[in-house]
Amino acid sequence: MESYPSHRRHGVLVCVSLILCVAATEISEADLWPPPCANKYEVFVSFRGKDIRRSFLSHTILVFSRKQILAVVDYGQGTEAIRSIRTHLSVIKKLKLSPHIFVKMNKLQFMDFQSENGFDGLDILPQGLEHLPSELRYLRWMNYPLKSLPDGFSPENLVILDLSYSRLETLWHGEQNLENLKQVILYGSKFLKELPDFSKAINLEVLDIRLCSKLTSVNASIFLLNKLKKLA
Repeated sequence: MESYPSHRRHGVLVCVSLILCVAATEISEADLWPPPCANKYEVFVSFRGKDIRRSFLSHTILVFSRKQILAVVDYGQGTEAIRSIRTHLSVIKKLKLSPHIFVKMNKLQFMDFQSENGFDGLDILPQGLEHLPSELRYLRWMNYPLKSLPDGFSPENLVILDLSYSRLETLWHGEQNLENLKQVILYGSKFLKELPDFSKAINLEVLDIRLCSKLTSVNASIFLLNKLKKLA
């Protein structure tokens, strides 16, 4: 692991981290996904004392976000304080993530792993994935490399699920509470063999299964969804 410079002034530690994260406590949801840009940065902002200049911090983090300088803001609560994560898979493709990486991120609501191709990030979970937080509302993980989502994952709060170009064979096992789910995008998941029971996804509006070449049939529950506007 490379070492990065850090600077401490007035009790504030600013250093560079290997993981790109955004803490939604300091910026609005609208700022979580700025337009793509060529330059990528990694910033970790850590506070170990009273923040007496919160307005300055808020402004700084907002500027970071708009320039796609992605930051974690840590007030001593560590990973438990993280609300959102956004990164480009090309930036972290050489990392090997622990299967327990998200265990302490119980408040994580937005996760966005982007890619412009179908190869980035295919080997970042060599030991699998044991946990995803049940508080997730938005989950986009392009090129998701595993055969299914973790067995213990409860998608009851999910609104948007985008696993385009994944290596999924099935989404999950067993019946799930999907009442909040509105969009499921599995575009280009060429290993997908089956869809789960969507009978409880009463608010589902979009199901995109284009280019899922191994998917030869769909669960009959899909045709009972009254709010489904797009089935592609």
